[in-house]
Amino acid sequence: MEEDLNYTMINTIKIVDESPQCTLGETPIYCDWLEKLIWVDILENRMYLMDLESFNIQTVHFPFLVSAVLPTTQKGMFLLVSQEGILGYDFLQEKIVKKWMDYPESETRPNEAQISNNGDLFFGTMDFNVEKNIGSWYRLTSKTLELTKLESNVSIPNTLAFIDDEVIFGDTATQQLYRGKQNASNWKNKVAITSKIEGGGMDGSYFTEEQILINARWGHNKATVFNTLESMSIVEEIKLPVNQPTSCVIANYKNENLLFFTSAKKGLLTPSVNDGKIVMCKTNYTTRPINRFNV
Repeated sequence: MEEDLNYTMINTIKIVDESPQCTLGETPIYCDWLEKLIWVDILENRMYLMDLESFNIQTVHFPFLVSAVLPTTQKGMFLLVSQEGILGYDFLQEKIVKKWMDYPESETRPNEAQISNNGDLFFGTMDFNVEKNIGSWYRLTSKTLELTKLESNVSIPNTLAFIDDEVIFGDTATQQLYRGKQNASNWKNKVAITSKIEGGGMDGSYFTEEQILINARWGHNKATVFNTLESMSIVEEIKLPVNQPTSCVIANYKNENLLFFTSAKKGLLTPSVNDGKIVMCKTNYTTRPINRFNV
């Protein structure tokens, strides 16, 4: 099948040599205010900020696990999805300045997290050892700070993409992507929008302005590109120079659309010099407006 796919939307794929070799790099975002790529190493309790002009990288160490650093409507304030709860981190003061809520579970860690197009936080949790289906999906409403559990018995929550009043999400263990309502009281009525994805490994995604979903494929050296307007048909597959890509984001920087992938060396017996690093390429896919948590 792959021989029939086209590769016209992606070019000049390369490793960012300056980037660290992360154990579990995840949840990349682009901060247009700082003009930096931001991502985390979940298992090393670190946040990285990379300047897109110089490729200089700043490292922030946390005393607890953080699965995502996400933008808010307050300039310089980031939302942390962490083992200590949902926190506000002030970049200029370089410290935690706010706590919206405690972490809601005792036997899991946070994983996937994104801000919706109406400014609410969605996040998933999972078993530390990836052995039990004890994770959940949650929504934290920014206006009322009401926490809603949307689904239980989740294995590895990955991918959140918001379309109007709906959301695309997945569980890596089921090898499928689903669609549900953003404002639902639960996701019992979710609808599978893909059959089982061949080979599995469905990880984090980026949703483009063209309503294209670029999905990183853990363990497969590639990303699969779905057209959400055409019944999730596969548009192309992007070959990547890392074994375990984890997620991606597009940054519009100096009138160019730059696609960045995070990756991981976790679990590899003999990781290559590239595994865990950032992969970047130019793309004709375009970025969507940045969603920010309302503060």
